[in-house]
Amino acid sequence: MGLLKFKIPDCWPLERRQASSLHVVGLDGIAWPCRIGREDQLLTVNRNKDESGHLFMAYPFPEDGELVVSTGTLPEGTTPYDLTRELARGTLNRLRNQLSNWQEGGLQLDEAILAAVQEATNALEQCIFATDSLLAEKAAAASLAASMRATFGLSQAFAEQITPIRRAQVNVPKFWFGARLRQWDQAVAARLGGHFEIIQLDHCTDLDPSIQNAVLGPLLDASPNGLSPALLEADDFDARRNLLMAEVREQAGNLPPAVKMIHAVAGLNGTGHRQLSYPQQLQAAIDVLQTLEDSGNRCPTMISFDGPWCEKLAWSVGGVHALQIADSLLRRGVTVNMLGLEIHLDYSPTGSLAREPLQWVELVDTWSQFGLPLVILLRAPFGYEPPTAVGRPASGDLVINQPRGGLQDHQRLRLLETVLPMLLARPAVQGIVWQQARDGDDPRYPGSGLLDDQLVPKPALHLFDQLREKFF
Repeated sequence: MGLLKFKIPDCWPLERRQASSLHVVGLDGIAWPCRIGREDQLLTVNRNKDESGHLFMAYPFPEDGELVVSTGTLPEGTTPYDLTRELARGTLNRLRNQLSNWQEGGLQLDEAILAAVQEATNALEQCIFATDSLLAEKAAAASLAASMRATFGLSQAFAEQITPIRRAQVNVPKFWFGARLRQWDQAVAARLGGHFEIIQLDHCTDLDPSIQNAVLGPLLDASPNGLSPALLEADDFDARRNLLMAEVREQAGNLPPAVKMIHAVAGLNGTGHRQLSYPQQLQAAIDVLQTLEDSGNRCPTMISFDGPWCEKLAWSVGGVHALQIADSLLRRGVTVNMLGLEIHLDYSPTGSLAREPLQWVELVDTWSQFGLPLVILLRAPFGYEPPTAVGRPASGDLVINQPRGGLQDHQRLRLLETVLPMLLARPAVQGIVWQQARDGDDPRYPGSGLLDDQLVPKPALHLFDQLREKFF
């Protein structure tokens, strides 16, 4: 039941990291739990559903590193699919569909993009009709490479042409950049001054008088190891809940005028963990939002979702899609003014896979159906070298993520240079917050600071400056 088989080309030494990215998504956009098997060059995917689906996995591109691409819709069957050919077919199909939609909307494309699309089409045709397996595999790889060149070119053209149109719309909220400091640090703030319109702080007591625009929170971080020490030390969930509500009431009752938004709850992803089960996450989120409303708070509130593509559902027993959580909370009538999408880019085990640019646009378009402004909460590793085992600090139960290893720094930077301008162009996206000011601020995500521990600026900070200079 639900069996998909794929032939892995002899020339592709499928690495464990690439195989671990594999997941199947149904027509409803929800990832299914899968059992992956491999025998020689045959890959099997078992699910408990017999519906058709899209296979997503990380594919190694020579220029861009490993990016998640997908097949088209595949029905189950006993005959193995050619893995690379189906990835090439699905990638080209997504590209051509998006290109057609944007061209109909008036997007102008240069000849290099159209030539790359035609090259990808020709190569896929050669792959389909090739009688030699090696030639077919080379043609499929060539089609994927050409499709990805065209995808990056198309994405950049979209940002260049559409972002100025968004800026000219007087009724569209002004876009802003933000940075999160877990606690106030004058030296760090001085380094970040002038780069960001908004500073996010976990506690309003940390707010410096010089800050004019601030985001408070998250009041509850429901992600693994996200709870404060006081909450972790509480005896049970009811005790944690009482402590949390007392803190929320205190924060809401002492809001400085500079606080323009409250980040009420973060880290919701539909799966539980040892500190907070999923039902407890949902109940605590409702309690936080209701307590803010009962306090007379008039500040806009945001809840955010970890891993918004929800690939984690394919690797966990049970779970709920983040879209379903958002829908459930909104139907309960609690006040939510913004939705945050947390993307811990290219981290493992709890981060988001690095996906090709058009999947970011699809993500925003899907979440924008709620009709609420979106805020992208982002981090990615730069300049990080994993420590050696000797002298490494004990982490206890702390979940420490590492870069997945399929991208180099310059490839992550190029991906963000392409993706972020596209997000600037989408009216639903109101802001981008980089979630870590300094490398050492959050040991769960090493290397993702805007500054290193000596306060030297890193590539992410330079990227925001380039975006501001180019688009604002």
